[in-house]
Amino acid sequence: MKKYIISSIIIFLTSISFGQSKEKSEIFIDSVANQLIKNTEIKSLSIGIVKNNKTQIYYYGDTGNGSKPSNSNYYEIASLTKTFTGLLLAQAVNDKKLTIDDDVRKYLKGNYKNLEYNGKPITFRSILTHKSGLPYTFPNKPEIFINPDYDKLPFIIDSLERNFTKDKFFQELAKVKLDTLPGTSFKYSNVGANLTAYILEDLYKMDYEKLLEKYIFKSAKMKSTKLTLAENENKDLVQGYSTKRIKMPFNGPSIRAAGALKSTLPDMLNYIIFQLNEKNEAVKLSHSPIWKEQNGTYMKGYFWQMDSENGNDKIFQNGGSFGTSSWLEFYPKEKIGLIIITNVSGQDVHNKLSAITTKIYNKIKDNN
Repeated sequence: MKKYIISSIIIFLTSISFGQSKEKSEIFIDSVANQLIKNTEIKSLSIGIVKNNKTQIYYYGDTGNGSKPSNSNYYEIASLTKTFTGLLLAQAVNDKKLTIDDDVRKYLKGNYKNLEYNGKPITFRSILTHKSGLPYTFPNKPEIFINPDYDKLPFIIDSLERNFTKDKFFQELAKVKLDTLPGTSFKYSNVGANLTAYILEDLYKMDYEKLLEKYIFKSAKMKSTKLTLAENENKDLVQGYSTKRIKMPFNGPSIRAAGALKSTLPDMLNYIIFQLNEKNEAVKLSHSPIWKEQNGTYMKGYFWQMDSENGNDKIFQNGGSFGTSSWLEFYPKEKIGLIIITNVSGQDVHNKLSAITTKIYNKIKDNN
């Protein structure tokens, strides 16, 4: 079995101490990162930290081809893409083009009587909280998820989704049969995010990527985030693996607004800084709780998950492609944000990324 040489590069984008010597900060992050790489299936880590608009980046391990991660590497950010889609929807609400409790059929061409259950329609609120009842993906093949072989499932999904056109999307949408009231039961859906993007494209008369450029990329100074990489950029796209080190396929273009974005770690730090600026009305709206548990501590925003314990609001989301996992969280009141990305995907990988993020946050939060 190949031995991985654990190493790290620490690149300071701006000088920052987080209230303690660089040495202590580095030693702590080195320790938790190297321990994770040594004891788990995770063999590389890219860690980004924002505090008071200042940033640090840490790279660890081997991405699988003998190379360490770097600033030039693109990662599939998978479902973190949905938070961009949610922000565009918040922009549309601010622009008074729609409301989140609108029946989505109001914005669709054609007859979709099937997009309701017992008279209750699918709304944007139910899509944003994954309670629309829409399928996980199109084409809808629920049988492939029954006792699946997780080493083979990504290749099956990829073969179904690849070259899936907009026309085919709406043909599938017309076949959907809801089995529960929208807004009542959680059912994760990539279909809902893509439906949202198609509606936004019609409302703004602008394609999804141009909407991203106009309302997010330009303001957030994100020059290395895109749906489709140029040919000369593909060499920098990090190959993803399963926990068994099987090379996984990349997401196909049909996943679009649900998970097709690729980005670099420096760009994602700019995204966190952009999200921490709640003077932006659309950003602030996208963080507003549109669903709460009864005790009020766990909430959902515009494709964001949120926790509010001890008066501290945490906004977070993860992204998982066939071979890449990411965890992003930020704290608007404290002006702190963190993102961790690794090029391995598995059932417990996100829990491990969340745990290391919590350790780092707890270490830096009280240092001025």
